[in-house]
Amino acid sequence: MEKKLELADLLYETGNWQQAVAEYRQVIERQHQLIDVHLQLGKILQLMGLEKEALEVYEKALLLSDNKGTQNHINGLIAVCRGESQKAIIAFNLAAALEPDKVVHWLALAQVHQGRENPIGTLSTLERVLSVNPDDVVALIHSYDALMAVGDIQLVACVFAVVIAFNLFTSNASALGGFSRTCREASVSGSSLKASCERANGGFNPTSIALNPYIGNIDGRFSWNDRNFIETCRNTTLKSGSNLSAECKKRDQNFVSTSINLDEHIANIDGNLRHE
Repeated sequence: MEKKLELADLLYETGNWQQAVAEYRQVIERQHQLIDVHLQLGKILQLMGLEKEALEVYEKALLLSDNKGTQNHINGLIAVCRGESQKAIIAFNLAAALEPDKVVHWLALAQVHQGRENPIGTLSTLERVLSVNPDDVVALIHSYDALMAVGDIQLVACVFAVVIAFNLFTSNASALGGFSRTCREASVSGSSLKASCERANGGFNPTSIALNPYIGNIDGRFSWNDRNFIETCRNTTLKSGSNLSAECKKRDQNFVSTSINLDEHIANIDGNLRHE
């Protein structure tokens, strides 16, 4: 069973999500009490856009746990699957209050704040992560994004310097954009881009980014100099690996086809999709 789990982890790390899901399900069938395996399976299903299946996995995991912190964390994951971000914030806060040294609770909370386009909430949460582990890769990268959103250029420069010092960028990520060169299985769902992206150590990481804060619709055309395109665009798809395509509303209320190359400003930074 240990080898089966190692295989599932390897498939996940190399971006073979569907095979990883099958292997994790087999592990759970034989040892259903493994809560961490349930949570890992749920995470992959969410990244694949299979929220309903992820929800079922999380609900089963909730029944297995007798730890209050873990229970609240799983309740947060369930709320995220249901699109109930405020309930998720409450649940992750409760989990973090019970287990303040477990960064997984704070990181989950920060991701919800980021999804709600709340950079202040994101930053305050990530400060707790960095107080526990100042070198946390994920927290540093998310802090960079949040600081860019609030326009604190001085702190952005400091975080950027730390990231460079720890060699967190892949060889291709130092240039502007170009995520498609080191990512695979990319897809778009609504306004979110998902992919499996190469890390600096050679593994692959499932990752996603909300495009809505960076792209707008100006008279039926995508523009990097605006935001909230999803409010006036429909039928979003990804073509040729990096081109976001959709039908967007013009000022005369008619819809027209438009596209934009995400490689222009979306980069892979150590296995994480980021806007530059």
